[in-house]
Amino acid sequence: RSDRFYTRSKSEIHAWLRGRMKAGLAAPAVTILSPSIVWGPGDQIYIPSIRDRLKSGQMFYIGKEQGMDFVYIDDLVDGILLCFFNPKACNQEYILSGPEPFTFTEYIDAIAEFSGTAKPRIRLPYPAACLFALLMEGVARLVNLVQPRFRPLLDRFQVYIFARPFHLNIAKAGAELGYRPRFTFARGRAPTGRYIADCPFRGLD
Repeated sequence: RSDRFYTRSKSEIHAWLRGRMKAGLAAPAVTILSPSIVWGPGDQIYIPSIRDRLKSGQMFYIGKEQGMDFVYIDDLVDGILLCFFNPKACNQEYILSGPEPFTFTEYIDAIAEFSGTAKPRIRLPYPAACLFALLMEGVARLVNLVQPRFRPLLDRFQVYIFARPFHLNIAKAGAELGYRPRFTFARGRAPTGRYIADCPFRGLD
């Protein structure tokens, strides 16, 4: 599965739902929630992928360090629950994120620490990472002819996620739902670390 296709399909269904809501055809009611990058215990996407690449020495820092918006899983669940039985949430769209940004470098370093692996030794400039990802995608297309589950070491979508500014406005969720995210990186670090240390992740296909 390509992350780009997943993101595109999600964007398209959101656009379709917005159209239904605008036309008054969303029955009985629809609420669209758009979270930022989700982190914390239970993650089976970012943590296993980063951990496996750290263990194999194939993890890189990409681009300049800059804060990005993440949302801790408990805050995301709080936001979802605030929509239930709340008339204000009917046929509305909300963005959910955390109380403050942090960097992917901080997140990668924390996963390395709790996994007992070395931190990345290389930081790829953004243009170089894009070129490398483009080459890896080309290699993957060829390998996929005989190994359909083969995934490239890096693709352009991952480069974009890891290196581009990612900031969201959660003011509407705060004003209409009373959404108040509680988990900073410092607060969520320890429970996430326990999850990393205790969970025997499956290797990615």
